[in-house]
Amino acid sequence: MDPLDLIEGKDAERRVGTLSIGDDAAARFRSRGQVLRDLVIAALLVPAAVAAIAWQSPSVAVTAVGVAVCLAYCVVAFFVRARPNHDHIGPVAGTFDHPFRFSDDANRALMAGAVILAPGRYVSVSLVDGIRLLKSGKLPHQRLLG
Repeated sequence: MDPLDLIEGKDAERRVGTLSIGDDAAARFRSRGQVLRDLVIAALLVPAAVAAIAWQSPSVAVTAVGVAVCLAYCVVAFFVRARPNHDHIGPVAGTFDHPFRFSDDANRALMAGAVILAPGRYVSVSLVDGIRLLKSGKLPHQRLLG
């Protein structure tokens, strides 16, 4: 616990955000148009990323390793979700660090993790939801309802 938490008698765990693992399809309520638009954008981003990797290193082996790293990043971004608690990120909306609270440091780390994982999460969620929509005709939240 932080020194101020001991004085104030508050639980430090509720000040820190969460790091969850798993697919949260129930939280994705999107229309068919949004899913299809995101699928088209992701389908354009993936070949562009592969082309950028291949352009940097014309070797097939190095390109394969780069694509494998990008694939691993997208898989991790799909399943790992960092949710910082924005209420306890520091004074003046996180501009200043609170010297006596551990919770704002943990929330800053969670925010950095969320920012780092956001592009891979966008691409992976778009591809998974779009392929599921084209295959079964159901949106992510409809799949869970029955």
